[in-house]
Amino acid sequence: MAGHQKCDKIMRSFESVESEQPQDVLGVFEIQVWQRYRQEHLTEEERGKILTFFDFDNHFTNMYRSGSFFARLDFNKFCQRKLSDDFVNAAESLVLFHKGNEVCRSTGLIKSEGFAKVSYSDHVRALLARSAPVEELPSPAFFDGQPMNNKIAYASFPRSGNTFFRKYLEQIGGIFTGSDGDLNFTLHYCLQFCGFSGECKVNDECWFTKTHYPLGKKVAFKANKVILCVRNPLDVLTSMFNFWSSRTQNLSIQQQDFHERYAQEWANLVK
Repeated sequence: MAGHQKCDKIMRSFESVESEQPQDVLGVFEIQVWQRYRQEHLTEEERGKILTFFDFDNHFTNMYRSGSFFARLDFNKFCQRKLSDDFVNAAESLVLFHKGNEVCRSTGLIKSEGFAKVSYSDHVRALLARSAPVEELPSPAFFDGQPMNNKIAYASFPRSGNTFFRKYLEQIGGIFTGSDGDLNFTLHYCLQFCGFSGECKVNDECWFTKTHYPLGKKVAFKANKVILCVRNPLDVLTSMFNFWSSRTQNLSIQQQDFHERYAQEWANLVK
């Protein structure tokens, strides 16, 4: 019952924010819904707890996955009714980005049955046999799930460029990458939404598995090798702040907001 009441409050906040949008502005950001929800439905004590936001985000993500509203194709903005072809529901996203494959109801993972599957040994032989540039990269496949002795962990601190490089690994290596993320949260689920069909898989269907260990949810998996992705910490710091402030993978707040609107939050992060 409590969960249903929370979802109802989130939808009321969603409706309130959406009703105030100019007619030429399509969709609202999750952070706008959160701010309205925080203002109208939380006590002063609850507003000061970071776990309160994670609880909201968990509900917001799963409401989208259950078909409660639509998301823009970059998963940055949302609307309650389909405003244009740039907005899709969860079922439509599977057709667009995952060849219509279904998700497992218990885990939320993309089922691999509809994708091409290859054995690790055959795939490695094919890669090593390439003697000329490839004119067109094939669509990524999954391994057939047989145990292998060359599982690779792709480790980084968040905002170090790991998602960018993961796409190269998939396109050049030809195998979907996995991760130890949690699909119950927007910033993890959006990677699956946007085409990472192996998102949150840690089994032997994927060759490279992204991890931010020891940060976040700790899903145990074994690896034989590690690729460490490192970025200038000063760039990571500003990118992380944009990440948390916008609640998106690829948008930034206005530069003056670092020292005006979010001055205290920025100072706390720098410390």
